Amino acid sequence: MDEIKDLLIRYKKDFPLEAESVELFRAFAEQKGSLSRAQRIGHFTASAWIVNRDRSKTLLTHHAKLDMWLQPGGHIEEGEDLHTAALREAAEESGLESVHLVFRDLFDIDAHLIPERKGEEAHYHFDLRFLMEADSDETLKISAESKDLKWVRMEDVEKYNRNASVMRMAGKMNGNSLRRM
Repeated sequence: MDEIKDLLIRYKKDFPLEAESVELFRAFAEQKGSLSRAQRIGHFTASAWIVNRDRSKTLLTHHAKLDMWLQPGGHIEEGEDLHTAALREAAEESGLESVHLVFRDLFDIDAHLIPERKGEEAHYHFDLRFLMEADSDETLKISAESKDLKWVRMEDVEKYNRNASVMRMAGKMNGNSLRRM
């Protein structure tokens, strides 16, 4: 949990307008079992906002269960650190071998409700998102978790998903929000 708390402290400094969300995440990090899928309220997840080398495109996956275009990501396995989880999810959901972290700090955070499904109650994902880069010429491999994968120009992201959290990540790519890039 210290790793998450440290990442959140740095994130709050980098993105002060998101301080309220950071405090929600910090409070959730104090909950016992916040990394476990057994936690009824929800759990932390790790995602990858994957961009091409010139950062003009992002890779979106058409999520099979949620039926919406999103960034790759998912659950953190027991004993797995956050970066490894985000990288694993990125590779599993895209087939990309060239995917790598741009930097180790958080790129974005978002808490969102996952609707009830067979055998699973509605719960929250406290998503920790990392900026990654990959070769957009590499062949994509659609996993069982996706209906499709697509490199999307940043200015076209809203045609696929207008959700505030997705639009926030696309907006961060304009360079004004990312001091360390």
